[in-house]
Amino acid sequence: ERKQGDGGHLLPPKDDVNAPDLYLPLMGYVTYILAYGYALGAEGRFTPDVLGLAGSSGLAIVLLEVAGLKLSFYLLQGSRVTVLELVSCSGYKFVGVVLALLVKQLFGPTIGYGSLAFACASVGYFMLCTLRQAQMQSQGSFTPGFMTEGVGSPSLKAHQNYVLWATAGLQLLWSWYLCRV
Repeated sequence: ERKQGDGGHLLPPKDDVNAPDLYLPLMGYVTYILAYGYALGAEGRFTPDVLGLAGSSGLAIVLLEVAGLKLSFYLLQGSRVTVLELVSCSGYKFVGVVLALLVKQLFGPTIGYGSLAFACASVGYFMLCTLRQAQMQSQGSFTPGFMTEGVGSPSLKAHQNYVLWATAGLQLLWSWYLCRV
């Protein structure tokens, strides 16, 4: 449960331990680039441009996911989650991908893909719970205005839940793509 200060605004990370920050996602992203390069180097296929390709594909996936979520929430009149909070949630997939790459190098591809499936399920569940909580909190502070009729309708809430479940399910696709070596 996120804490709210005066005026209903969410508190910054220094005042709320549950506030999203970008430390782990950013460190996971950088570590992913290095781990991906190491995995290709262990197979003898490393070239320096691999690091740039890994970084740009990871960044593109996060940007695509954040843009899709913002568009979906806008069209479904859903939560008003900031872009940086969405980037924070989306960036946690790199932590799971790094662990899966490490397990794949140490124990082989079968156990590596099993750990990738577990990491994807964990990140998907995390995103589902986090975005659902943000959706609930923002609907409590929703102010009527342009295009707001039907905001509380059951069909709209069902569509918002479909978006959340699709986001959780897409973590498997994104992570598999990032983990391919």
